[in-house]
Amino acid sequence: MKLLAAALVLVALPVAAQEVCTGPSCTANGATKFEATTTGASVQSNFESTTGTLQATATAPQYGTADFITSAGSGTTYTQTGRLVYLLPGYTGTAGTRAAFGYNQARGTAHNWATASNNAGHGNGGVVGQADGPTLGTNFGLHGDGRNTGGGDALGGALLCESGAHCIGIGAQAVGGTIKVGGFLGVNAANLPTESAALVTDTGFGGEPTYIGKGLGLTVMKVSQAGAVQEVTYGARPTCDASTRTTRWVTRGGPGVADTVEWCLKDAADAYSWVP
Repeated sequence: MKLLAAALVLVALPVAAQEVCTGPSCTANGATKFEATTTGASVQSNFESTTGTLQATATAPQYGTADFITSAGSGTTYTQTGRLVYLLPGYTGTAGTRAAFGYNQARGTAHNWATASNNAGHGNGGVVGQADGPTLGTNFGLHGDGRNTGGGDALGGALLCESGAHCIGIGAQAVGGTIKVGGFLGVNAANLPTESAALVTDTGFGGEPTYIGKGLGLTVMKVSQAGAVQEVTYGARPTCDASTRTTRWVTRGGPGVADTVEWCLKDAADAYSWVP
């Protein structure tokens, strides 16, 4: 994996108290601040670039570059981060900007992306995050926080699949734990799921629906916070046959005409028909 970044902040912790950094080239906590300036541009990097080749055969995981930072203390005021990358304000154009960018051009042939191993069997990933500290707290492999106070949109995570035999925008798999949930989507949800399921949706408060299904931009199903299910069908009713068996079709009547609900069912003579 090659990491291209527009800005990089490296913090070197002081070894002893007498080596605490002071002055304009230091951070607020007394660490040395490494800075670089340049004119012109480079496809590889303006400030820092690492080039090398990993071993063709190995008996342990290989890393092109590695940082080993030891966390310490037990306070609750500030978070601790192994590496911080800031892309500061300045650019105002319409191209994309990224604080960090992972670009993987390896051609590994593994397929089982949803395994529990962190060394093999993951396929080829652009970015992989893993949190495995034994704790009573919550560990998350990846975290995204989208904020926008300028009136534009914000997404906590934006995932896109452009090609592939199976092109899936989001692939989630729960392979361990007591409560296994493949995906959990919530709006102001205060609690994690208490039952195992492939997908759980939850609205904590505010009266928002817990699920809305759309087709061609039109709402076809809505599940309220109280559990009421609303279905809407559009266009011509399909032919009732083996491919549409057990389909429920709701027809909204016009003024003076009652609504109807029908099921596509097979009778004892193996004939298919719409049944009220």
